[in-house]
Amino acid sequence: MNRIKLIVCYYGKFPEWMNVWLKSCELNSNIDFMIVTDIKLGELPSNVTILNIGFNELKKHFSNVLGFEVSLETPYKLCDYKPVYGKAFQKELDGYEFWGCCDIDLIWGNISKFITNEILDKYDLIGKYGHLMIYRNNEKMNNLFMQKGGTFQYKTVFINDNNYSFDEMSGMDLIAHRKQVKQYKNLKVANASPLYSRFKIAGTVSEKEFFVWKDGKVLRVSGEKEVQIEEFAYLHFSGKKPKNNASKEYIEKSNVYLSAKSLENRLQEEFTLKEIEEKNMFISEEVDKTEKRKINKRKIVSVLNKTIKQKMIWIKVHKGVSKFNRIERENV
Repeated sequence: MNRIKLIVCYYGKFPEWMNVWLKSCELNSNIDFMIVTDIKLGELPSNVTILNIGFNELKKHFSNVLGFEVSLETPYKLCDYKPVYGKAFQKELDGYEFWGCCDIDLIWGNISKFITNEILDKYDLIGKYGHLMIYRNNEKMNNLFMQKGGTFQYKTVFINDNNYSFDEMSGMDLIAHRKQVKQYKNLKVANASPLYSRFKIAGTVSEKEFFVWKDGKVLRVSGEKEVQIEEFAYLHFSGKKPKNNASKEYIEKSNVYLSAKSLENRLQEEFTLKEIEEKNMFISEEVDKTEKRKINKRKIVSVLNKTIKQKMIWIKVHKGVSKFNRIERENV
């Protein structure tokens, strides 16, 4: 049996849905989770542990591990440090065959249904997005971030305080490709597109649908004439911040609607076309196109407000993402 520990470093106030996230961790009882934080949490599931460490102390720890003074001024910069976790937390990872870095703006489904022991035996890296990347716990993979191949080299990333998206496509994914790492990139996740205010899986055709966390599974429920159910390893919010209106009772039995606006109690057990009509957030293709244009305009304004250095990083990161996507298309 392959043992996995997933690590998240989090500083600041935990989100409203933290109790739902923790319950979704608990239901994946064969995987362990570790939260690195300076916040005190109450009672936790047996497979979730806390490593209490101050933010400045964590910065010093990364500096000691890497052998040079790092730049880490804000918690958001921690995204770039995710590939270092295997090296930085070796003591906590003793006895584990795999470690992973993950986010908390998501709800876990039945992870083991999608990351089987057969996959773990065959691959050294699972996933391609920063919200979940799982590495084999050995010297090669724990030091992979030091290798060439990414848009930026690791020392550049860690001595500057700008964000370089080093943990995913323009960084670690390109490095893994260059070093011919056996990477499983077909993990089935519901990755909400940042171009819409609702939960819409990036790359999918719009239709009447809703998402639910039921019996420890993340499900997309859709259909016009009959109910279609599709299961995912997890649903990633992509920065959206839903209100948590789910009660303890419904969280405990994991029957909760998941939308970008809120998490809500789900009263019924069976799925129906009527429920799809009632919970559907899709209006029309034209509304989607209008919303997409508005969000893209806001993104453009955000980029224009960046410093010259930040703009150059942004351009290079997006070129790196395009390069990775081109590699993927060529390998299909």
